[in-house]
This record gives sequence, structure tokens and C-alpha cells, in this order.
Amino acid sequence: YLNNQLINNSDLIEKVQKQIANKSDAVVYVNGDGKAQYEHIAQVVDKIKYLTGVEHVVLGTEKA
Repeated sequence: YLNNQLINNSDLIEKVQKQIANKSDAVVYVNGDGKAQYEHIAQVVDKIKYLTGVEHVVLGTEKA
């Protein structure tokens, strides 16, 4: 999901890049639910942190 909208995994990075275009200090929040595998979340974070304009990537989780 991106902004509560279901998107294809292969489109995620491109769509995030478009959302932060023209920003030099974007903060991107990545939230995983209980069903998400840690490996997949780590891969997304790793890709996002290298996007132009990303200042911080914040990782969130569900409450237990």
C-alpha cells in the first residue's frame, strides 16, 4: 500500500519517487503488519533510502 492505496510491489519505488519529487528532505514512513515478512520490509527500506530527496526512512510496526 502507498497512502492507503493498494499498489503492485514492482511499482512501489517508482511511485514513492514521484511523491517525493522536488523535495530535498523527505521523510518516508514504512509500516509492516503482522503478516509481512521482515525480509520484504528490509528490501523496501533499502531501496527507498537511496532515492533522491529522502532524508529519513522511518520504520513502524503494529502494536502487539
